[in-house]
Amino acid sequence: MNLDSVLVVNFSTGERTTHLSDLCLKKLGFPNIVTIANELGFREKFLECAEIMAKSQFDCLVRTDADRLVYEGVFELLRCFDEDNDLFCVEGQCFDFLMNRYRAATPHIFSKKAMILLHENNSLMPDTQKPESRFIEKVTKNKAEGWKLVNVLTNLHDFDQYPSNVCNTLVNRIFRGHFHSLYDINYLQSLRPEYCAAVNEAARFANSIGYKSNMDYVDFDFLDNDFAPIDELELEKKYVFYRKIFEKRFRDMN
Repeated sequence: MNLDSVLVVNFSTGERTTHLSDLCLKKLGFPNIVTIANELGFREKFLECAEIMAKSQFDCLVRTDADRLVYEGVFELLRCFDEDNDLFCVEGQCFDFLMNRYRAATPHIFSKKAMILLHENNSLMPDTQKPESRFIEKVTKNKAEGWKLVNVLTNLHDFDQYPSNVCNTLVNRIFRGHFHSLYDINYLQSLRPEYCAAVNEAARFANSIGYKSNMDYVDFDFLDNDFAPIDELELEKKYVFYRKIFEKRFRDMN
C-alpha cells in the first residue's frame, strides 16, 4: 500500500511517551500523522478523528494511542487491508507491559467507509468503557463481516508511562470487570515503587466511587510528583532501546 494514501491518527492524553510514540510512527515512514492531544474524552477524540478522515482523500486510517510504540508489524495489517477491500477493520497484537503478555490490541486499521459511517451516525460509538470495541462490533456485525485479527506483533503498550497513566489504565480495567483475568497482582507489585502506588490508588479509587461508565481519564497527577518527563534529547536512544525489546518479543512470538 502506498503510505501517501494512509492517515495515521495518534490519540494523546498527556502520556509520557507521546513524543516517542510519534517518533516511532515517523520512523516507519508515514508522511501523514495527526496527533490529537487535548482534554476531550476518548469518544470525542474518535468522533473528531472520524470527521477528519471522512472529509479527507485518504483510503484508510491507522488509529493508535500515545502509550503505544508502533514498529514494522503494522505493515502486515496494511497489507491485509490492501488485499481485501471489504474489510472495515484490521487489528494485530501488542505486548502489554502491565499485563506482561501478548494480546489483541490497537492500532486498528479502519477503512474510510467505516469512518464515514461513524461521522454520519455518531450513535455507532456509545460513550462506554470500550467505545472503540463497541463501534467495531456494530459495523462488522459482531466481527462476523469485514473484521480481521492478524497474529502479528505491532507494538509495545504501556511501557515507560507516568504512574497517573498506569492508574487510569487499571481503573478502567477494573470497571470493565477485566482486572483479575488480565493482570497478575504479584507481577504488578514487583514493579517500581511509583507503579505500585498507582496500583494501590486504582484499587482505592475504584472502591470509593463504585461505578465509572466511560473510559475518560481521571486526574491522578499527584502520583507523578517524582516522575520526570522523557528528555527530548533521549528520544532517539529510547527508540532504539524499545525497538530491541520489540524485536525480541517479535521473535519470541514467532
